[in-house]
Amino acid sequence: STLSDYLECIAGLNSDGSLGLHWMERDMEIWRDIPGLVGFYQASSLGRIRSLDRTLHKPEAKWGYPRRVKGRILVNKLAKGYAQVNISSADNIKAPRYVAHLVALAFIGPRPDGSQVCHNDGNRQNNQPENLRYGTKAENEADKIGHGTIAKGEAIGSSKLTETQVREIRVRAVTEPFSEIAARFSVSVASVSNIARGAQWGHLPLLAGEAGTPEGDAAKSVSLSARRARWAVKLNESRAGRVGK
Repeated sequence: STLSDYLECIAGLNSDGSLGLHWMERDMEIWRDIPGLVGFYQASSLGRIRSLDRTLHKPEAKWGYPRRVKGRILVNKLAKGYAQVNISSADNIKAPRYVAHLVALAFIGPRPDGSQVCHNDGNRQNNQPENLRYGTKAENEADKIGHGTIAKGEAIGSSKLTETQVREIRVRAVTEPFSEIAARFSVSVASVSNIARGAQWGHLPLLAGEAGTPEGDAAKSVSLSARRARWAVKLNESRAGRVGK
């Protein structure tokens, strides 16, 4: 017998979170059937997914089916930092599934309605059963904030604004119409409104004079009063003009 008969070299996480190669006893990895995929796929205590030897059927195929397929350890691909694998149905139609979902299903059980799979240590690629749990969306989001893994502000790839621009919007929102601000920064009026009331970019601390601060709210009240006075003057002038005709 050789060393490889007893040990297997696998990719795993080091203590500092980096990826490394580790030798482990073959019988230390525990494999369990995945509900709904029994006889086709299994999940392991190391957060891996494997396919089993199986027969594929494809009634519409003229040749090549049914055929016997040998099982293997599936290769992960990343989707927004989360590990996914392609799972084939009985008729060989492939669809991506999250590794964390499959491992949790096999080792924890069915996921309660409305819950999500949470990673206890914040590492989205650590899909060992002890690192997974079911939680609410709010709990999962709180985890992301606590672990520092959630993108905010300019870190969001699709963000159109910088922190400097957001602060300028907050200041302008005190005295200027939202429609004019939206046109200036090429964003929607709804976005300007959300920024002004803190529904967007709420993580950015308020500075004196910005919308939402006592100084900003006081200035906004004065500005609105002045704007209403101007509207009243224009309305009266318009009515006077119609009467004169």
